[in-house]
This record gives sequence, C-alpha cells and structure tokens, in this order.
Amino acid sequence: MNGEDCARHVAEVRRYWQETHRLYLESVGTTFQGGYLRTGETVTPKGSNLAMAAAAGIREGMRVLDAGCGVCGPAIHIAEEIANLEVVGITVSAEQAATGSNLVRQAGLQNSIRILQADFHDLPFARESFDLAYYFESSCYAYDPETVFREAFRVLRRGGGVYIKDLFRKDDPLSEQEREELAEMNRTYLLRTCTITKTKAALSAAGFIGVRSRDLSSQTSTTHVLEAMFRLKDGYLEPTGFGKRHFRPYATQPVYMGEVQARRPQ
Repeated sequence: MNGEDCARHVAEVRRYWQETHRLYLESVGTTFQGGYLRTGETVTPKGSNLAMAAAAGIREGMRVLDAGCGVCGPAIHIAEEIANLEVVGITVSAEQAATGSNLVRQAGLQNSIRILQADFHDLPFARESFDLAYYFESSCYAYDPETVFREAFRVLRRGGGVYIKDLFRKDDPLSEQEREELAEMNRTYLLRTCTITKTKAALSAAGFIGVRSRDLSSQTSTTHVLEAMFRLKDGYLEPTGFGKRHFRPYATQPVYMGEVQARRPQ
C-alpha cells in the first residue's frame, strides 16, 4: 500500500462527507446506504439493518466493530433490538462522529454504542478485541482492501466473523459505456468499487477462511435513493440538494448489491 496515496484518498473521502453530510441527513436519513434489503411488503431502513445483523450473526453479548458507521443509524437499530451488545463505530468524518454521538445519546444507547473518528486502514484497537466486524456499504471506500481486512483480522478474536454488504462492480469484461459510467459513479461518490472476486481474494490473503458471497440484486430496493434525489413541488419534480450533487442519468448497470462473509480461524 502506498501510504501517501492512501492518506490522500482518505482526506478526499473526509472532505466529501464534510460537504455532503447535511444533504444525506436531510434527504436520505440516518442509514447512508444505496440499497435496503427487502424483508416484507414494506422496505424500511430498520428492517434492512436488522436483516443484515441477522445475516452477519450478531448476537447478544457480542462486542462488534461497525467499520464505517456513518451517523450510526444501523448501529442504533441493531442495539435497540439486541440486548447486552457493545458496538464500536468508526468513521473518518468528524461531522458523522459528532452527529452519530448525538443520535446515540438521544436514543439512550450510550452504554451500548461508542463512536470514534478513525480510519479502517489503521484501526486504533488492540489485537483480538472484537467478536465481529461489519461493513455496511463502507468497504467500497477502501483504498487498499487487503490492508483493511488485515486490520480486521488483527482485531477480531479467534473464530470472529466479517460481514460485508456493499455495492460491487461487475467482473470484466465491461463495455466502454459501463466503464465510463462506473468511473463517473466512483467520482461522484468518491468510491473505489471492487469486484466480489477481488474482495474475497483480499479476505483470503488477510487470513480469513470460509469466504463466501451471494448476489443481493433481487433482494434489495433502491427506491429510496431516487426519492432522495427529487421532491414533488407544485406538481413538478425538482432536485433536492442531494440530487443536485449526485444525480446522473446512467444507462447501464456496471454495479450490483452483494454480500460477502468470512471468519477468522479458531
């Protein structure tokens, strides 16, 4: 990993969230995700977050790392439903850390959730200090996935699990238009989208075993993203601040929602 390039990328991501923090809160809500899992007839951020918690295997009494916690919308939903849970969230954004801490206090979950401003390429935790680490649409910001997952391996206890739900780029070959639109999407959101194949390889290289994945395309809804982009006013659709910053008329789908899981050997 080139340390200077990584630091530059993290600084750019931090600046992106500084510029868009309020836009996300106003238009998207407190769960900053592009896809919600369908859990019934209605699709809600809480239902999606709890479905991911179940898929990840989060259980009562665990100490869990929320790697890329945003403003802790998912962590709050999970801690509200699973007793005796300790969640430590990290984010590179000072704005997210401050807002998340306020939301945690408002929810009365200060004893269950703690937030730190930190980079998941260099975790400020001791070895073997967590039971599970999850990345809810955050690993797509990783400059160096192998470094990120080596850090996860280091801080997880033996037998500890990793759960990733994210936006993944399709495997090659991509058409020229797909490549152009993927590049535009990455620029717009400051992403470094990776294929599931490379993500699984990075987990294996970090020492994880039991690496498996699945395509979540048919199980996720992105309706809320379009709703966050536009608002109906006087009979017309007009872009929100979030939409003005992020809307692009993509014609292809070079990405899809997927899930990856692995565990540290005993």
